[in-house]
Amino acid sequence: MNKTLLILSLFCIVFFSCKKTVTSPTPQAKPKVFALLLDTIYEHEFVFPRIIDTTGSKSETYRWDWGDNTTDTGLHARHEYLAEGNYTIKLTTNGGSTSKKVFVYPGSGSVEFVNASSEPITKIVVNSESQTDAHPVGTLLPGARTGTIFITQLPLFTQCVISGYVGDTTKKTVFFKWGESYLHPYYHDVFTINDHSIVFFRDSYGNFQGTNLSNWMNFSF
Repeated sequence: MNKTLLILSLFCIVFFSCKKTVTSPTPQAKPKVFALLLDTIYEHEFVFPRIIDTTGSKSETYRWDWGDNTTDTGLHARHEYLAEGNYTIKLTTNGGSTSKKVFVYPGSGSVEFVNASSEPITKIVVNSESQTDAHPVGTLLPGARTGTIFITQLPLFTQCVISGYVGDTTKKTVFFKWGESYLHPYYHDVFTINDHSIVFFRDSYGNFQGTNLSNWMNFSF
């Protein structure tokens, strides 16, 4: 009997000593995904990428390649592009790399104009007060809109002036300039000209006057 117990004891010792210990696999680090808070990027506008998942940020290393031969490190990074063009932003962390393609627009803001009036507007020139250069647009027929006009060296708020002829070129130049016509930095503004838009002009006596576009068409110099 004692011999049988001895054999069973030895068997149990050998069986349990040979049983493998199961360990959980070490989680593999994954590439970090980032998002850009800007839909449109202009020259000299700071880009602030935001990491979607900041889990394990203390042990992570972050290396940013901005695609313009410059790099940066750190969780919170920012970058200023100095020229327009296509760029690829690449983020490399412990888990690998992710990237996003971006396009940087020329200038520091843009504007577009819509002619919702009943009259054609010809020889249009758009100019921001902070600039010495003008942006000729040409003729804008009723229902038409300009292309995007890029403005450079834009301060915080710039009131823009639109000048041109309404109807034809037999009358004097009229200026569209109204309170809300401010160009915003790093933004695409759209302004609509309609029959009720206020226009400014000089009468035959040299006096500066303002009226809406409909009245302007019937004004006698």
